[in-house]
Amino acid sequence: MDELRKDYFLDRYVLISPVRSKRPHLVRHEKKKKDSRCSFCIGNEGKTPQELYRYPHTKEWQLRVFYNKYPVVTPGKNPEMKRKGSLVSSGSFGYHEVIVDTPGHDEELWDLPIERIADVLRVYNERIEANMKKRGIKYVSLFKNHGGLAGASLHHSHSQLVAYSQIPEIIKEKEKAIASRDNPYGHLIKGEMDSSRRCFENIHFAAFCPFASRFPYEIVVFPKRHILNATELTEDEIISLAEIMRIILLKLRVVGENYNFYFQNGIKNMRFHIEMMQRKGTLAGFELATDCLINTVRPEDAAKFYRE
Repeated sequence: MDELRKDYFLDRYVLISPVRSKRPHLVRHEKKKKDSRCSFCIGNEGKTPQELYRYPHTKEWQLRVFYNKYPVVTPGKNPEMKRKGSLVSSGSFGYHEVIVDTPGHDEELWDLPIERIADVLRVYNERIEANMKKRGIKYVSLFKNHGGLAGASLHHSHSQLVAYSQIPEIIKEKEKAIASRDNPYGHLIKGEMDSSRRCFENIHFAAFCPFASRFPYEIVVFPKRHILNATELTEDEIISLAEIMRIILLKLRVVGENYNFYFQNGIKNMRFHIEMMQRKGTLAGFELATDCLINTVRPEDAAKFYRE
């Protein structure tokens, strides 16, 4: 049954329009062949821009961080806003980093054991914290694109970080929407974990498919403790988060290689969380014209898939 659903806090709507087949079909994944030209592979460190960090600090690294060769923001730009009538602009000031998740060309994040995924999360937090300390930076966005439909341009598994001089409008909207509410995330998590959209939980985290999911198999992961930023996670929480993320990634692998995830860090009120989703295609005319997305997989069906 088709439905128009509203976001929990925002004035944002989604059309839930399920296709006939509600069960995902197994997707065959062809193993990627090692490419000696890949600048992300171990041994090709000289082919990338300036290295910023590696873990461990040895020749046989597991994670490596460097500036993006094609950045969307650069530190040399002037972040000051200029106004001319109704026109407002500034230089695209900031820092754009690449985080190579694994040295192996044919290794994916879902292939890694829990401790290796925890290492990835630790490096994410180290880079978020390092960039938040830089002058002129107001927000740090951490995200991963996997597969062509999700925006990835290179096959070797990697994540990205963009630190820039503006707080994203979506973060401002979320902060404003919950500012006057009493314990909004506590009530939200309790309600959804008692619903058919519940996926799974452990001692530190809860995961569920949002009521107004915008994308197929969209799932959110919330810490049970209220924190604003991923950098506030304890060591035990990092391990717990790695456990849940590995489960989700392995399930997303079943329905296709195209997925996104991103960190949502709060400023004053918003609880840190991670949003993950499958990507099936680009936005079409209706979505572009109305800013109302169409999701072909009911969140309740997606949650059942995750639980199975």
